[in-house]
Amino acid sequence: MGETGNWKSKFRLFQDYQGTETSRKFPGSFKLNSNSLPSNFILEIPEKIPLNKSNNQCGDCGVTLSTGILKRALYCNYTGKYYCIGCHRNQTCIIPARVVTNYDKREYTVATSSLTHIEKNFCQPWINVGIVNPGLYELDRNLDKIRKLRGQLSLIGEFVKTCRNADRLIEKLAGREHLLESIHVYSLKDLSETKKLLENLYHVMGTYISHVTKSCETCRGKGNFCEICESKELIFSFQLNSTWKCPNCKALFHRECRQVQGGNFTCPKCQRISEIHPETSFRKLSFGSFKM
Repeated sequence: MGETGNWKSKFRLFQDYQGTETSRKFPGSFKLNSNSLPSNFILEIPEKIPLNKSNNQCGDCGVTLSTGILKRALYCNYTGKYYCIGCHRNQTCIIPARVVTNYDKREYTVATSSLTHIEKNFCQPWINVGIVNPGLYELDRNLDKIRKLRGQLSLIGEFVKTCRNADRLIEKLAGREHLLESIHVYSLKDLSETKKLLENLYHVMGTYISHVTKSCETCRGKGNFCEICESKELIFSFQLNSTWKCPNCKALFHRECRQVQGGNFTCPKCQRISEIHPETSFRKLSFGSFKM
């Protein structure tokens, strides 16, 4: 990975992405409105219009186009513009808009500038699937598995990012630090190789779990004990299948222990907080609100 600590600045950028998830104004949604390419991907499939309605000019150099051989117009499937044979060499690549719209990973002809732009930013986490098209998760089973795995990965990431060995651990993601953040943010590379990405995430997840639960005393020190059974076994928030978190105070318990308590359960930590601060009133949780 690049310079030590560089991933920290990237995390701040990804957090900014998350802050825009309720808005349509997010990285990777800009339309092309000039001859120059935008700083992010165009994520709308352009409408193909006849050459005579496009000013008959090359989208890059501006030369007048015609149907003749020397000034033949070639269409770019990325920008939706026409180009001369000097600016368009019939090279092909996948189109971001087609990938996020209907998961079409086929290659289409594009202008040279478009190809350069897409290749240069192939690994940039500019695509928020949760906003652009959540339906992609239904079109690719691997992507849906990745989404669920990233939910767990984001929880273990809270341990990894604050560990003294954070730099070494983050390197396991091979430049994909965004995978520890919002579960919906992807690069075009991520979306183009979901099977490989899923395999890599399983490997990274195994490494992180082993580090946090066994190898690192600092990370282990951030674990919890179940106050119901009073077991000396540490439990962690990312162990989603075997733990339950109190929605009020966020205390962690074994899922089975919580189930046994049924509707009469009162969280021990909530009880202590109420005794120390009587003005704080935590509602008594009913068994009906507990989901297995």
